[in-house]
Order: sequence, then structure tokens, then C-alpha cells
Amino acid sequence: MVEMSQMTISTLKTPTFYLHCYVDFTLLREFLHVDDLADAVVFLLENYSDLEHANVGNGKEVSIKELAELVKDVLGLKWELVRDMSKPDGTPRKLMDNLKITPKISLRDGLVDTYKWYVENYGKQYCSGKEVSIKELAELVKEVVGFKGELVWDTSKPDGTPRKLMDNSKISGLGWTPRISLRDGLVVTYKWYVENYGKQ
Repeated sequence: MVEMSQMTISTLKTPTFYLHCYVDFTLLREFLHVDDLADAVVFLLENYSDLEHANVGNGKEVSIKELAELVKDVLGLKWELVRDMSKPDGTPRKLMDNLKITPKISLRDGLVDTYKWYVENYGKQYCSGKEVSIKELAELVKEVVGFKGELVWDTSKPDGTPRKLMDNSKISGLGWTPRISLRDGLVVTYKWYVENYGKQ
């Protein structure tokens, strides 16, 4: 949710707490849970073959004020909403002419799930500090899924960033190490895919 990044939580010296919104309260945005988007992508793959692209959305707009109030409700905040006029405003509306779907997950339920995950996982998952080449990853995927075919490198596509290793010395210095190896993670992911694809 892009607009979420335009809100910051702050406190003043007084006992009153404020939720600062950096855009106009009346701006309208459309939100769709990533799980509903994934369902829509699978639906399109199975039912759509036209050359034109297809936008996906639920066709429902929510104002920034409504979104902020919903965030307050989900987080149980009693804070006051404040419009920060020092920042530039955004586009009034971003509603597209789209393939309207009936979402299974409401905006509120999506926020609840996101906040629950944040509370349970924040600070627990970081980088492992171990690099793996794309070839090693591809060979590992082959092994996990039992693929006996040949790997072919398509050189017609643009290349990516050579390395993306982050410095995780701070958390590793505190004694943290990842519990799940890359191979075990791939095994669990593939197992879930086999058991759940097409059921949801």
C-alpha cells in the first residue's frame, strides 16, 4: 500500500499523540490484497489471451482519511489525525478502468493480517549473510522439484545486479542466525505449492 508510506507516527512533548498524514485527506485510492491479486493473475492466465493488458482492481475507492481512521482502529490508537501541509500533495484519484473482481479479503482484514504479521515477525527475519549464485539456486530448485531437464541460460534478456549481499553484522553479532536453510525453505515452498495450487 503505497499511501501507507505517506503516514508517519510521532509524538509531541504533550501527552497528545498525533498521526501525521502527508497528503490531503480527500485523496482517493484503490486497494487490493496481494492474495486477491495473485488469484486474479491465475484467473487471467487460465481465461484471458487477448493482446491488450488487463488492469485488476475491486473498483472501490477509499479516501486517505478513511484509510488513516482504519489504521487507527486496527492498531487500537486513540491518536488525533493531523494533515501535514508542508509536504506536496498527491494525485486526487488513481482509479483505473479495470477487470473488477470480488475480493476475498477486505481492506480491514488485510490491515489486520499485516499488523499481526508485523507484531509477530518484526526484527526476527533478516538476511542470512550467505551468497548463492543463480546457477546454484537453479540447480537446487531442479533437485527439490525433481526436474530432470537441462538448464538453459537465456542471454537475450538484460542482466541483473551482480551482488545484493547486505551487511548483517549487527544482528549476527547479537547471536542471531537463520533457522531455515535455502534448501529447506525451497522444499517447504514446493510442498505447499503442490498441496495448495488450484485449491484457493
